[in-house]
Amino acid sequence: MTDYRRFFPGGVGLTDPRPDSASGNRGFTLIELIMVVALIGILATLAIPAFNNYTDKTKTARAASEIRTMSTEITGYSLDKGSYPDTLALINRPNYKDPWKRDYVYYNWTVATPQLPTAPLPQVPLKDTIGTTQLNTDYDLYSLGPDGVTAEVGGVAATVNDIARSNDGAFVGLRD
Repeated sequence: MTDYRRFFPGGVGLTDPRPDSASGNRGFTLIELIMVVALIGILATLAIPAFNNYTDKTKTARAASEIRTMSTEITGYSLDKGSYPDTLALINRPNYKDPWKRDYVYYNWTVATPQLPTAPLPQVPLKDTIGTTQLNTDYDLYSLGPDGVTAEVGGVAATVNDIARSNDGAFVGLRD
């Protein structure tokens, strides 16, 4: 069989070189392709929110871990020097960023001017959800979370996703 007949079987007088089982297979129909694309779209619609939820939980856990680490370093500094550091720079964390690329907020309530990040934040001790009890008696250390906003009193929309140290370091987690 010549090459012409092998590659152009539809011409007049030419035979189809494919075996009998494959002779009816001419490719995918448009309906089949649409069904496959729709199925992939449905799977992506289900998978993307689950992935985003996983990454949010991972970032929250990372921020809590970093706050615990810095809290340990601050405690070590206070045992060594006799007082809490004025800024995070004194524990070699001057520009330490949370998972959302913002500075951690550190307030040492024993100094007159606490270290503030660039955004305006409350300059009073963080309080519980009813606003009566201070979260910490020594210092506040927290991340603003994914939204980047906070409030003095917990339990409001601005504080739901803040990751904070409370009970003088006994708890580190979401402020909701």
